[in-house]
Amino acid sequence: MWTHQKTFTSFSTVSSGSQRPRWPLLLLLCTLLTLSSCATKPQVSAVVVNHRLASSGISIQRGGSVFEATAGTELKKGDVLQTGPGEEAVLLLENGGVEVTLFENTQVTISSIILTIGDVAVKIKNKLKEAFQVETEFGVAASESTIYWVSVKQDVDLRVVGIEGAVRFYPKSTASVLLQPRQEIAINNQRLQQGRLSKERYNELLRRVNDVERVIKKDSAEYIVPDVLGLSLGQAQKLLRSEGFTLAKPEPVLSNARIGTITGSKPAIGEILKRRNKLVLSYSERATQMPTVIGLLELQALSTLKNANLQVGNIDRRITGNNIPGQVISQSLPGGSRVAVGSTVTLVIEADSVSVPDVRGMRKESAVRILEQSGLKVGSVTVQLALDTKGDEVSYQSISPGRRVEKDSRVNLRVKELGVRVPSLMGLSADRAKIAASRAGLNINFSPNTRGVVVGQSYSAGSMVKRGSTMLLNMKQQGDVLF
Repeated sequence: MWTHQKTFTSFSTVSSGSQRPRWPLLLLLCTLLTLSSCATKPQVSAVVVNHRLASSGISIQRGGSVFEATAGTELKKGDVLQTGPGEEAVLLLENGGVEVTLFENTQVTISSIILTIGDVAVKIKNKLKEAFQVETEFGVAASESTIYWVSVKQDVDLRVVGIEGAVRFYPKSTASVLLQPRQEIAINNQRLQQGRLSKERYNELLRRVNDVERVIKKDSAEYIVPDVLGLSLGQAQKLLRSEGFTLAKPEPVLSNARIGTITGSKPAIGEILKRRNKLVLSYSERATQMPTVIGLLELQALSTLKNANLQVGNIDRRITGNNIPGQVISQSLPGGSRVAVGSTVTLVIEADSVSVPDVRGMRKESAVRILEQSGLKVGSVTVQLALDTKGDEVSYQSISPGRRVEKDSRVNLRVKELGVRVPSLMGLSADRAKIAASRAGLNINFSPNTRGVVVGQSYSAGSMVKRGSTMLLNMKQQGDVLF
């Protein structure tokens, strides 16, 4: 394998700022390696991805031995990690807050990390207290939260590309440069050039980064949205689906762009989207005039919108009592405005409703019949014991009388039943207990028999129970032993 003789790239942490970092001292104080002298021990492990080969094909040279890397292999100072054709390795650094992807045909030495040749992508997942930097003999690239690419190849000594967020590059002999997404710095034969990536080159880098996400994280992958601006809707959909994106229904918009071409997306180009979420594309469409459908009945409104080449989205049915059921109350796009053909309109429509009758004071049977005749249903029925009632009388309904509600809504009732106060029968004989209970409207049973006097009753004195309830009395004769 050809080896680049003059260029090296290393990864470490530096403080943010406009001056070039004093990297040798910082490397000594806190490197990405698992040094015992670091106050915080960073996590350094390898997650191995293989696209083509049966074995990982990713080797680690440690001391005088060479072995194959596997998922979770811990790296040590001095390890030489090499990927072959079709393999990538992802290093987890800073306790998982930074991911460094080594693409195929790449060799690094863990010292911190010295790149001999190949391509690496840096993804800073969590905002760091100090900038994460890539150091080379030509300068330093540093960022606290971003995604960027570093390449060492035979044709170009060094290339740094901003993918998402911003990364600052500190050349050796000139002022620092802030790279935004799709901007790059290239150094070749000591000549520094700054430019902007073509859409094709930018999307190719995103594809390689997203491809690693797809294989490693599967359903939890986070994709960077590629640049599909200007493509036809069909071309963009085909490209995005082939790269693992799930698409929502596209949104037509008014634009000066050519009809049917992509004008934007949600999330926007270059932003991150979780794989489980859907990407919404916007495309240019010709204009039409939004009709006024407020006051029309639902079928009339739907027909009018269809004739205007517009789509009906959600229909929110509300009860106001001020409109005819089925009449349009409001529309999301104002009548008379210019909108794109195919735009989605949300309508608010008066829902079918019934007026709740007043059933308070009625007997339960009558109240149930009246509610059902009104198009309602009876929900729960709870009993309230009272002394001031003839019994079976509705004292409460859960929906206020006169209120308009949807048909088949449930109305909960509370019904008054005649109650009695429980007298104290303690110490009475069986005969006297029977007389007192009968006067109170209660029935009684005796345990174990009717001999002796009452020493216990199943309802406490003073409590209220339903008239006709049966109370158990515990009897005891002189000399009986109670257990």
